[in-house]
Amino acid sequence: MAAGVKVWDAAGNLIVDITSRLSRVAGTRAIGATEVGNFIIPTGYGQIWVHPLSADVHGYTPHLDVSQETGQIIFGPDFTYPGGPRPVTLIYGYR
Repeated sequence: MAAGVKVWDAAGNLIVDITSRLSRVAGTRAIGATEVGNFIIPTGYGQIWVHPLSADVHGYTPHLDVSQETGQIIFGPDFTYPGGPRPVTLIYGYR
């Protein structure tokens, strides 16, 4: 079932179409403060995105690399962050 928003003007011209750029969450992955690793999510559902959800008030972000071709998400700690790395939860999906 398609989802999104389409808006037409009084003359019947399509002026807004956001049916193809809606994001959806595919999952989450908790990673430890100094954990290094990767995981793979299926490709073919749109552009992959990943975002860290940090409990740290200043927004600690681990090193992330995302392959659109293979679906591989690689992560590692950022030791340059003041106070050192923090555990985070990665949320990822498609748009």
